[in-house]
Amino acid sequence: MTQTPTSRVHLQALGPVSVVRTDGVSTPLLTQPRRLAVLAYLVLARPRGLHSRDTLVALLWPEADQASGRHALRNALHAIRQALGEVIVTAGDEQVGLNRDLISCDAIALESDLAAARLAEGLTRYGGELLQGFHVAEAPEFERWLDGERSHFHESVFRAAVSCAEKCRALGDVEGALFAARRASALAPDDEASLRRLMEILALMGDRSGALREYDRFAARALEDYGVQPDAETLELAHALRAPSAPSTGEPHHVRARVDALSTDSVGKDDLTSELAETAAPEDRAGKRQQRIVAGGILTLAVMMLTIIGLRSGPLAHASNTRSPAVSTHNPSLGPASRLPEKYRADTALLRRYLVAETELEFASPTAARTSFQRLADEAPLYAPAWAGLGFALFESAFDEVPPSDALPRAVAAANRALALDSTLVEAQSTLIANAMFGRWDLPDAKRRLDAALARYPNDPELNNLLATWHRWRGEVDVAVRLKQHALAIDPLSPRFANQVGWSLYLAHRCGEAAEVFSRIAVDRRAQVYANLTQYSSLKCLGKMDEATAALRESLLGTGDTALAKLLEPPLSPARRDSALRAVFRARLNRHFVERSRRWLPSADAMVQYAELGQRDSTLVWLDSMYVERAMILHIVPFDPMMDFLRDDPRFQKFLLRLPWNPKAATTQSLRRAR
Repeated sequence: MTQTPTSRVHLQALGPVSVVRTDGVSTPLLTQPRRLAVLAYLVLARPRGLHSRDTLVALLWPEADQASGRHALRNALHAIRQALGEVIVTAGDEQVGLNRDLISCDAIALESDLAAARLAEGLTRYGGELLQGFHVAEAPEFERWLDGERSHFHESVFRAAVSCAEKCRALGDVEGALFAARRASALAPDDEASLRRLMEILALMGDRSGALREYDRFAARALEDYGVQPDAETLELAHALRAPSAPSTGEPHHVRARVDALSTDSVGKDDLTSELAETAAPEDRAGKRQQRIVAGGILTLAVMMLTIIGLRSGPLAHASNTRSPAVSTHNPSLGPASRLPEKYRADTALLRRYLVAETELEFASPTAARTSFQRLADEAPLYAPAWAGLGFALFESAFDEVPPSDALPRAVAAANRALALDSTLVEAQSTLIANAMFGRWDLPDAKRRLDAALARYPNDPELNNLLATWHRWRGEVDVAVRLKQHALAIDPLSPRFANQVGWSLYLAHRCGEAAEVFSRIAVDRRAQVYANLTQYSSLKCLGKMDEATAALRESLLGTGDTALAKLLEPPLSPARRDSALRAVFRARLNRHFVERSRRWLPSADAMVQYAELGQRDSTLVWLDSMYVERAMILHIVPFDPMMDFLRDDPRFQKFLLRLPWNPKAATTQSLRRAR
């Protein structure tokens, strides 16, 4: 229904884009890229006011003749009116604009803040790149305009951050200066002047270790990305901060005492079991990761306990690989602690905290693990495993919690920090290998790193798991299955590796075997929520829709979503079942867009719901968004049975050819299996 003229609409243009009415209802109709592009251009283009129809047609339908282009524009304007009300105004047949009394935009408000010298407010308002992740295919002039606008806002906010930091520092407002300096450094991560400003303000606040941590992250990234060292002025500042005579910093006496106590504490196994059990409490993450519950983690926690106890007094202290100690000295099947060199096992207090964070990564969430690893690294900055764990937790976060463009550089910096302290840490090496694949799409470099690491640690489960993923990227899906099974055989108690085996079977179109694996996971590991969701996909692939619907219903019940689960309550005729499934996925899609207006969410979430609904155009739009976002699961798209409904679509085939790793074998094999 068309909104009344009194309704207002807000366009969130900074960060992930959304269009929301003042009643809080999102408008998924405008996720069609050219319609959203028309609205965004009318809101943001300068000079603000009316714009010619010919300009809009040339920007967004460059290949169309005049009649077809104008017809497409009329349809887009009509759709905007239908979704948002009478926000469109015209002047004759040639000019189009907006009723700005009915629409607001965070980017316009930001410009007003900066113009009025409300710098802190403007910095707070800047939620990310303009129209983050948004892309219109085959509209190069619009893309050039958008790139220019993105640069304009980015540079404006950066200059405001620098100015705000200097003004606050001059006024003695060190907290305001720190906030602005952090914003400036984040906006220009390669700008050493911004880095030095941030280091100086941290030192002024007494946080010398924080200043040096910022320097170390910058230096590691500069070496990794560009092969260079910081310039002389930055090196001199870091040297001054490391000097014994430098001002005391952010390691207060109570923190230092805590670190000292940890280094000498004797940890009893009952204390450790209790602390680990607390971190293994249930947490649903919208069905993307393994359901982490205490019952599902008991075996893994027991392995950790045996590892620590054995390290102190028993035969596990001498466990090693069957290969020469010069090649490998750890036995990965004994849990996270056994991946560590021997020297880190003697300090059981630090080892305990490391294991708590690793357990959070396995059973809770990357967010919880990131917090624990960062705290450990802050309080014991020379404890290399903390940095290695932080790097891998940041990598895992890039799947669905933090934008890859933010998480992966931080993951690489942490891994490099770990390797600078100890070059033998296999967890840090795994992060750099994963970044080569997922972050840089550089399969040759990933393979070189993998070969070197596996030569030293041939039985490390994570390295074998990454090798399996490398083969899948190349389209060798059956090889990937065998290697995933090998990784699970090395570490049979890991729910993550068990889940990886199931997904690899599913992506190889071996859906019957996948359904069996997920069924065993649900029973053996008491992880029904996630296993039932993935079992739904496998059973749907087999065409067993009644069983698939029951599995999806169990997953919804497990997350407490009784309202949607009720829609799938049996008995259901085939027609009612299919209608109920569509209602569930439409509801989940609407929830996605509402939540997307508040925080970053991966584009894959929307793509999956549209694919479940069988909507080709919208699925392809969000696949494009995934490409622009460099989504972490983009590499599974060529194989996923969910994509079978698109395989005869030339647009999908063209999309697959855009993928720089070009998995031709995978596409051919998937098509053959689908038939």
